[in-house]
Amino acid sequence: MTTNENTLFIGGRWSPSETGQTYTCLDPYTGGIASRAAAAGTDDVDRAVMAARQAFAPWAALAPHVRGDYLTGAANAVEARAKEIATAITAEMGGPAGWGAYNVKVLCEKLRFAAGAAYQGLTGDAVPSNNPDRTMMAIRKPAGVVVSIVPWNAPALLVGASVPAALIVGNTVVIKASEQTPLTQALVVQCFADAGLPDGVVNLITNAPDNAAEVVDAMIEHRDVRRIHFTGSTRIGRIIAEKAGAHLKRAVLELGGKAPFIVLADADLDRAVSAAAFGSFANSGQGCLSALLQKFCRCPKECG
Repeated sequence: MTTNENTLFIGGRWSPSETGQTYTCLDPYTGGIASRAAAAGTDDVDRAVMAARQAFAPWAALAPHVRGDYLTGAANAVEARAKEIATAITAEMGGPAGWGAYNVKVLCEKLRFAAGAAYQGLTGDAVPSNNPDRTMMAIRKPAGVVVSIVPWNAPALLVGASVPAALIVGNTVVIKASEQTPLTQALVVQCFADAGLPDGVVNLITNAPDNAAEVVDAMIEHRDVRRIHFTGSTRIGRIIAEKAGAHLKRAVLELGGKAPFIVLADADLDRAVSAAAFGSFANSGQGCLSALLQKFCRCPKECG
């Protein structure tokens, strides 16, 4: 992988797409080339999922604290590449330097949080039995291959929304990068490689915008994919939910929304206005937790 052109990461190795095709991402501020990426097809999806499937059993068999050590190492690697990742975020999505730095900070926090929760995700529960001489227990097990479809608006931070939690409990992952931020997400995947994760545990697919639908369809339909995580628009989330349901596969969807912002009578209005503006318009309003102003009042009489 170079600094301005990345390829697919499958089975622990960077490789071109089966067709050798690539596509170009433009810097939304300058209009210049921000990155070039491999344009994956359905054959590449199959290669990535199969690599994750082959890596699943040995990864799941590791002691939880060993998986936690790998994630801690990945957090360290992200910190070591913090400037590089933040620069890629600015170039590909047009965000300011502070937004790139914040993405790196939160991704590291999520990796370390997951590492610290290594023994919490696979606990068991005692289940009541009709037989007084029998004790039953339900024990959680990793599902298998998880597909994580990551968006562009927080391209490093939102890798942390699904990938660390999936890995720490023993799943393996195929990440589908956003068509707009492939370099950013490739750099994050390189950090997993820098941390020494076994081959195939984390894989990356990049695709051109015009074949996004067929790539996502191939991921959802693949016989070895057990779970799907998607962060993005409500419209696409509905489509993914329908397709996952047709294959009886569980999907976690983090979609667009507005968070209520209520200002009470005793609030500091200057601070409230500043917070409302930031919550609504930070990152150009491109966030699933943007604020929605519900009521703004100056006194109890007006509140009534």
